[in-house]
Amino acid sequence: MFKYCNIYADKPEDTKDSDFIIITAGRTERPGKTRLVLFVDNVRIIKEISEDIARYSKDSLVINITNPVDVLAYFIWKFSGSYFQSVWHRHNT
Repeated sequence: MFKYCNIYADKPEDTKDSDFIIITAGRTERPGKTRLVLFVDNVRIIKEISEDIARYSKDSLVINITNPVDVLAYFIWKFSGSYFQSVWHRHNT
């Protein structure tokens, strides 16, 4: 499928024209913080990442594994301005 693969964790513009992007960014649970605080923090992170991907790699397939994956996949789609071909996620049941 892909002849080569470069993995980056640097500047958003490094994703320019990527075939796919895997989002793993997000905060972990911290003592004394509620899951709602964690969720709000992760939405902020996802918003910034989504806007950068839409700017530099709007035709990429986006795979999200940041929790809660199902809700954050919706926000990735929403914050991207509907530019993504697909936003994939995996929800464990």
